[in-house]
Order: sequence, then C-alpha cells, then structure tokens
Amino acid sequence: MHNYTMLIDQVIAALTARGYLEADATLMFGGSDNYYQIRLAYNYRAFDGAEVTYKSVRESNLHPWADPNMAESYVDAALDEIAGLPTSRELQIKGFVNQLEALKDRAVDLGVDADFVNPLAALMEKLASNALPAPAKR
Repeated sequence: MHNYTMLIDQVIAALTARGYLEADATLMFGGSDNYYQIRLAYNYRAFDGAEVTYKSVRESNLHPWADPNMAESYVDAALDEIAGLPTSRELQIKGFVNQLEALKDRAVDLGVDADFVNPLAALMEKLASNALPAPAKR
C-alpha cells in the first residue's frame, strides 16, 4: 500500500525549505480503457508579491492501467527539479541586482558622472558573486 500523502508532503516540504510560500502539490491518476495518466502537479509563490509558479511531471501511456509505483519516481523527479531551483532569497537578490542594473544603465544613458555609477556597478558585482550561491543538490 502506498502512502501518497507522505509523497505529496515531501514535495511541499522541499518547496517550503527553499523558502517558497503557498506550496501545494497534487498527485493524480486517471485514464480510460485505452490509456492511463499519472500527473504530479505542484505550485508555489517564490516570495510575497510574486506570481504563482505551476509545474508538473506527467506521464501518459497507451495501457489500460496505471502503475502506482510510478508515483514515487514522479516525486523523485520533482524533488530533483526543486533542489535545482534558486531559493526565495536568491530570487529576491537577483531581482534587486536586476533593478540595480537597470538603474546603472539609466544613469549611463543620462550621462551621470562615473563617480556615482562605478560604486553602483561594484555593488552589483559583489552581490552577484557573493550573495547567490550555486543551487543545492538533493
């Protein structure tokens, strides 16, 4: 007997550990006489104010049955994908760096003195190299 709730909880826990909000997951089995489908769908909000992200792992096949054991492999695939996602904090810092980049570009376009623009460029470089570690592996 499979504990599908435990499998779903693993996906939700992995999303929550990355700092994501409103994490949710659903495991679905369906089909008819000539096909089956297993689908693991999950969604999350990367940070407050961000759009909800929806992802899924899906398998359809031309068999009249669905193998419940495949659900575990779907959860493993989702966990691997989630482990490669940036954390909420990393996404927020990346957004901040992008805003700084736009500000620096705007300053250059306006002919703002380099003495004002260079410290901004140095801050962006420092943030990008020190604050954004490589994604963790599961």
